[in-house]
Amino acid sequence: MGRHDPRSRTQQNKWKDEFTQGKVSRHIKAAHAGLGEVYSELYDRTIDYGAHPNERGTSVAMTMAETEDGGLRFDTVYLHADGLLLDFLLKTTAQVGICVLRIAQLIYPLRSQATGVQFQLETIAKRF
Repeated sequence: MGRHDPRSRTQQNKWKDEFTQGKVSRHIKAAHAGLGEVYSELYDRTIDYGAHPNERGTSVAMTMAETEDGGLRFDTVYLHADGLLLDFLLKTTAQVGICVLRIAQLIYPLRSQATGVQFQLETIAKRF
């Protein structure tokens, strides 16, 4: 809880070094190879489509049109209407949520079994 305490830079650096994407991914893959692959694919997809500024994340939300004087105009869409892109983003969001819950099952197996979440999650995951 003291990660951002300015008096504890050493502790902050320790947590930054420990909780890197690579280390987290390796731990998940070691616990469950298939889930680790899903995690890595979803991580890469969210990065590619906007979690960090990059060409794909920018261009997927951009249109290009010629202007009357022969130039080009680039427009950026901030809120997408119904369509393929929104469907893709909503499906990815659902898949990330399912992945997080499956990771939680690995961390808290007894609690998952006691609540019956694992059986409900298996049914939901089949649709995605």
